[in-house]
Amino acid sequence: MEKNIAIVNYGAGNTASLRNAFEFLGKNAILAEKASQLRKAEAIVFPGQGSFGQAMQYLEKSENKEVLVEQILSGKPYLGICLGLQVLFESSEESPSAKGLGIFRGTNRRFSVEKKVPLIGWTKVGKENGSRLLQGIENSQYFYFVNSYFAVPENEGVIKGKSFYGEKFCSVVEKGNVFATQFHPENSGKNGIKILEKFLEAVK
Repeated sequence: MEKNIAIVNYGAGNTASLRNAFEFLGKNAILAEKASQLRKAEAIVFPGQGSFGQAMQYLEKSENKEVLVEQILSGKPYLGICLGLQVLFESSEESPSAKGLGIFRGTNRRFSVEKKVPLIGWTKVGKENGSRLLQGIENSQYFYFVNSYFAVPENEGVIKGKSFYGEKFCSVVEKGNVFATQFHPENSGKNGIKILEKFLEAVK
């Protein structure tokens, strides 16, 4: 029986378009609420919506936070989208008392620009340090963003894409089996589908 792509349920997030995108690519994606579903899946996707603190609180109450860390560290392919990128880090200004997954050292900071926050709309992504997700996509293409916060990794080597909204910010991170985008590939047209395709190439 073919394994599924597990989309993490953390009590928020519109997952319909994401599930449809994976199904378009020939992959069955399920909304995973149980630890057993995360362990059995061939890959894990953390969708983006909601707040850092609420997401981490939900994961802790459901006892799925430790399972997520366990599965990521075991080498299972992980794709974080928007909030799914931010939770990879240790903390966030959005919820100072909440602890992230801690896969990467660093925090998440709120945009300090005078422009309207959150950033909502199409913004260019520039390639950095040989991104695998952006391979085959021309540099400085537009992707769809909805975010007030962005990751500030201690190790700049994990930054594989940057964007600009009054200031440069991290919009793609990758290391080993871990991939994440601050933008929403499922809402970013053909180039977004290419991002999901590149992720699936890492799923064996």
